[in-house]
Amino acid sequence: MTRAGHSPNQKRSGFMVSYLLITNLDPFIFFTGMFLLFGLENFESILKILIYLAPPIIGLHAFLFFFKNLEFRKQMRRPEGIIYTEKELKFIRGFSKSGAMNILSTNVGGPILTMFLAYYYGLVKSYGEVAFFIILGIILAMAISSIFYVLVEKKLYDVYNQLHLPPLSLFANLLFPIFSTFVIGYFLFAFYVYSQFRSQVDQNHLETICIGLSFFILSMIVILFVVLWNLTGNTSATIRDVSSILKDFADGDLRSAIKSNRTRNEIGLISVYLEEAKTKLNRLITSITNHSVKIEEEAKNLEVLSGDSAEHSQIQAASLEEVAAALEENGSSINGIYSDALEQKKLTASTNESIIHLFTLSSSLKQVSLYAKEKADSVENEVTKSAKSIITTIESIEEVDKNAIEIGKILAIIKEISEQVNLLALNASIEAARAGDMGRGFAVVASEVGKLAERTAFSTKTISDLIKRVSVSTSLSVESVKSANETFKYLSESVNDIISSINKVNEANLEQIAEVEEIRKQSENIVNRSSSVSFATEEQKKVNEEMSSSVHHLANDTAKLSMMSEKTAKSSGELNSLILELNRELSLFKL
Repeated sequence: MTRAGHSPNQKRSGFMVSYLLITNLDPFIFFTGMFLLFGLENFESILKILIYLAPPIIGLHAFLFFFKNLEFRKQMRRPEGIIYTEKELKFIRGFSKSGAMNILSTNVGGPILTMFLAYYYGLVKSYGEVAFFIILGIILAMAISSIFYVLVEKKLYDVYNQLHLPPLSLFANLLFPIFSTFVIGYFLFAFYVYSQFRSQVDQNHLETICIGLSFFILSMIVILFVVLWNLTGNTSATIRDVSSILKDFADGDLRSAIKSNRTRNEIGLISVYLEEAKTKLNRLITSITNHSVKIEEEAKNLEVLSGDSAEHSQIQAASLEEVAAALEENGSSINGIYSDALEQKKLTASTNESIIHLFTLSSSLKQVSLYAKEKADSVENEVTKSAKSIITTIESIEEVDKNAIEIGKILAIIKEISEQVNLLALNASIEAARAGDMGRGFAVVASEVGKLAERTAFSTKTISDLIKRVSVSTSLSVESVKSANETFKYLSESVNDIISSINKVNEANLEQIAEVEEIRKQSENIVNRSSSVSFATEEQKKVNEEMSSSVHHLANDTAKLSMMSEKTAKSSGELNSLILELNRELSLFKL
């Protein structure tokens, strides 16, 4: 229903201005300035200006948006690893955000707000009509965008995805939906103006509206034709060049090149990238050809080397068998050495025990020698004392012998005296006998004196005999004592010799003890070394067993290596054949 107080011109003008406000801000600012300039009451004049100037302004805005889109895509085509500046990131985020808002407003918001504005100004009679035309407008807008996406953008997107290029998004999602929504909006506006207000407006207004709509539609058709012709013409030429290049690729001819980049859109970029791919493929095939020649030579060398390696591997396997046999013999020798080392270890341990026992005996002998030396010193002292006593005894006996000789001399004098007394007694007896009785007493005295002289002579003789026997005994005693003295001297010398011998024995024993101690230490070292030799021999035995096992494994591996070398030689021959085949295939390409 129609709101009171609004003329048809006001309704049409208010609807158009509101629609331009929701579809784009730049035309709204322009027409707002127009309203302020000519006044709000001149809706009829403003409507004419709006109808005549809206299509070129919308077209200009679309082209400006298109160039912004190109700038955006140029920013998005940065090589990998290049960091965007903060200004560039701000531009990309803002443009993406504005693009999303334009899509939302044109494809969805445009038809919805158009219908509500039409209802507000009385262009439609009920909410059912509003809902119907909102759905119709959304379906038409989405249909145009979907058709363009299916026919153009999806294919370009697939190509760009295969070539790892930035997707073509803003041109298809923003520019063409904006055109389609503008067309739908003006179509709905003209339809309702003609159906609802044809009885209220005069023929001049209708002609003006029709002329404006026709001019707008014609302008849009021309713009779309120019844009599509430019896109399709350059794109078709580029696609023809690309097709020709691809046909040459299929024939193996890599000498042809794309004449020029006819367009700067994504199809043109595809031709550029295809030319780069062709150049790289040309270089690759040239490199493969050069490398195949080298690989062929290396394959031949590898075949020869594999044969030589197989032959040397067989020789090495035979040598390893000999080494294994030698190691087994060495192992037997090492086992014998190990047994001898164990036996030597036992004998060395026994010898060490005997040396320790000898060291103990030497220590005991040292004590005995010291004790014998003490006793010998004591005997020497006693012999010295005895020798001195014998010398004193000899001197005493010699003195007794001298005294006996003197006594003998005295006894000889006494004997002479007793003989004289006896002779005098005999003479006195004779004289007494002559005297008779007077001399009888004197005769008795003379007889007694004679007897006394006889006894004295007898005693003197007895004493003389005793003295002689004493002298003889003394001589014998002196001889015996002298002999004993000589014996004691010899004994003393012998004791001195014994002491000297004991000292020498003691010194020799000390040296022997030192030597035995040194021998004991060396024996312990020998025992330790014997243990080390035994341990080392055991380790050598294990190492020899491991070496023997390793040599056997190495011999087996060498045999396998020989077989692998033969297989390698065979594979090298096959590789050489494959390289020849590859060279034949590569010769089909024309570089």
